[in-house]
Amino acid sequence: MKNNIPQYSNKRLLRVSAVVLDAYSGDLLASALYPLPNKDSLVVHESEKSYKDGNFGKKQRAWTDRDLGLAFFTAPGSTAKVMTALAGLQKEGRSAAKKSFFIHSEERVEMGIEPIGNVTMEDAIVKSSNCYFINLMNYFNLYSALDSIYAATGARLEFVTPYYFRYTPMIEERQEKWKSIVSSHQSEGLARYQSYIASKKPSKMNFGAWQWAWGQGTLSATPLGMARVVSTVANGGVMPKTRFRLDDPQQEGIRLVSNESASILKGYMHTMALKANGSAANAITLDYVGGKTGTPQRTLKGKRKPNDGWFIFYVDGCTVSTGNKKENHPLAVAVRIERLADSGMGSGVAMRMSRDMIIPILQELGYHAK
Repeated sequence: MKNNIPQYSNKRLLRVSAVVLDAYSGDLLASALYPLPNKDSLVVHESEKSYKDGNFGKKQRAWTDRDLGLAFFTAPGSTAKVMTALAGLQKEGRSAAKKSFFIHSEERVEMGIEPIGNVTMEDAIVKSSNCYFINLMNYFNLYSALDSIYAATGARLEFVTPYYFRYTPMIEERQEKWKSIVSSHQSEGLARYQSYIASKKPSKMNFGAWQWAWGQGTLSATPLGMARVVSTVANGGVMPKTRFRLDDPQQEGIRLVSNESASILKGYMHTMALKANGSAANAITLDYVGGKTGTPQRTLKGKRKPNDGWFIFYVDGCTVSTGNKKENHPLAVAVRIERLADSGMGSGVAMRMSRDMIIPILQELGYHAK
């Protein structure tokens, strides 16, 4: 990945990963890293288990010990709202998209940022409302739907996944642990929500069991996983099975929502890209692109602050080669830039990087959107 991350001078502190999928076939087209793995760096840090939250000094140069896009899990931030929206659409269909909630100023998790008043799903995607998705998750009891979407995505809950890459007798134990985590959050979250609504006293909606709805807490995912989420939206509601080798057989995808529901959410994400949370400097004014930003908080030396910048997006109608012929397929892209907090920047950097560098590179490589 080129060393030209927009508007950030101290690039030696950053780690960047970008994953590109064919959203129709599921083929992994690219997993780009910055910085690239360096033998000397790995020797220096060989005593450390991994590059985890808080496992680096504030001014320590970044280093890479794995494919960050495929194997490094972090909180996805507000990009997870796409999964919550999918869960609502999966369980309730169009009625979920039509559901609005009145959000009081005192309820906002991010004061001065989130929209207030009557907030729709479109508002919540475009303006990134934490409170809307907290309400949606608990009003419709979406925990089971989120369970299936997280599992399909390959996400982690409390560092647990419901799968192994190869069969092992321990898989049943792992799946039981996963179900226990979801069940615990469901019972705790719903009880707290019912009590909160009954009290009729608006207050900051940052209760721990509600954090999955907006990408915080014990939820973590890789850029590959979040690219799979975007694939679902761009591919008419079907999450394709990721293929890493062209000689592997293609498998049938997983339908998560109807084509109609996916189209609704796709439109909301297109509006989000155009409006970019009100920042014209970050906007992507292309009629074939839609996305969602995320700026999750992570721990750095015991302090929590906005740290990573995410942007997940689709590029519609790209010309891709399939055997001896060319077809029009959408692409799905997930970008994560780590350690942006020191500059006071967040997801806007990932969005500008996508617009100014990644999309042009895709076009140079022949992925021309129609």
